[in-house]
Formats: sequence, structure tokens, C-alpha cells
Amino acid sequence: MIPFGRAVCYSGYREHQGPQIKVYPTYEQVLEDLTILSKHFDYIRMYDPYEHAQTVLKVIKDHKIPLKVMVGVEPRGEINNPSCPWGGLHSDEEIKFNKVFNYQQLDKLAELCNKYEDIILAVAVGNECTSEWHANLMLPSTIAKHVR
Repeated sequence: MIPFGRAVCYSGYREHQGPQIKVYPTYEQVLEDLTILSKHFDYIRMYDPYEHAQTVLKVIKDHKIPLKVMVGVEPRGEINNPSCPWGGLHSDEEIKFNKVFNYQQLDKLAELCNKYEDIILAVAVGNECTSEWHANLMLPSTIAKHVR
């Protein structure tokens, strides 16, 4: 069982940084953030297993910062969702690409879990992708299959 603790979602992007433009917080910026956060929180949540999360995990390990991490991934849609008011329709080519991409994300997540098993406490995979309103709709059984 996970011990009770204070938790916060963490996205350390500054102005003119972001995953869409592939500009990430520096090691030093992450260290500054985590030093502050560790005084008030026990757990942080990250939204993907890519460069920013990798830097965060490295900083925690290098500096023995007392934080545990939940890392999430948001799979891309593998079925169409015409009920989604802002999208949710995918071409056959997109769905084919998304299936490959989703497994690649999970492979990266598994790699990080193995590398930082003492820091990563939990993972979240597609926690919104089964909701009828979500643009990246997937069946719960498909998510479970991906995770296994």
C-alpha cells in the first residue's frame, strides 16, 4: 500500500518552453523546482515518460531528493469517437500509427520504471481514454492489453 502523503501534479515548463516546441526545463531549473516541492510534497505526477520526466527522475536520483513519482501516458485514439465535441475522428492510417505509437510510449514507460524502480511509485495509462467525451477513445480491454 502506498503511504499517505501530499501530492501535486508537476509540469516545470517556463515561458517559451513546452513539449509541443520541444524546449524543456534544464537540469538546473528542475533541481530548483524539486528542491522547493520536496519541502511541501511527498509525491509528484508527471504526464509522459519523455525528456522532461527523464530529467526529473535523474535529478531526484542524483540529489537523493525525497520525492516519489507517478508517471502517466495518454494513449492516442485507437477507435473513432463521434461523440467527442472537439475531435475524436481518426483515419485508418492514424489509428494504425496510434497503435504503434502507444506501444512505443509504454515501452519507454517500462524502461523508466525499470531504471528508476526506487523512485517511480505508480503509473497511469489512459485514465481518461475510456470516457465517452475523450478524443483519444480506447476500450478498457485494449488499455489493459497494452499495459500487460
